[in-house]
Amino acid sequence: MTRTFKTGRLGLSGPEIDREMAEIHAAMCARHNLDPNDSGSKIGTGHFLTPTEIHRKQVLWAMKMANSVLAYSGTKEQWDRHHAWKFQSQQLWKHDGLGTVRKFGFNKVQNEAYALTALETDKVWEAQKERISKATIMPNVVNDDEETLNGIRW
Repeated sequence: MTRTFKTGRLGLSGPEIDREMAEIHAAMCARHNLDPNDSGSKIGTGHFLTPTEIHRKQVLWAMKMANSVLAYSGTKEQWDRHHAWKFQSQQLWKHDGLGTVRKFGFNKVQNEAYALTALETDKVWEAQKERISKATIMPNVVNDDEETLNGIRW
């Protein structure tokens, strides 16, 4: 039986996405008596997330990716071809030639929660496109080892 998960609020800025990610992490840590400030609480604890939290984190990651694509004048076609399909096909379990093998302690419902639907990735794109239209794209503001990156002033 495939379950349906709520997408939640869309059209968030980068700082709003980061804040909600931190809230999900803090809630998971509180439930399992982990220190949210300890880097160890961020490694190997994903199976402690509820299916709802897993799905929402995937939506948040999709929003971050859409913001990144839009910061470089990306198109819906580029979003669909290079990014949206990945969010739609992601799995927490690995598949080998002999079948499906559980991975990292995630259960079936958590695995189902991980993938977004095509409708969700379309809605993410449209909401982020609308939100970023009210922001300012600042070209060449961050330098890393390979290139100069654009920034977004929300």
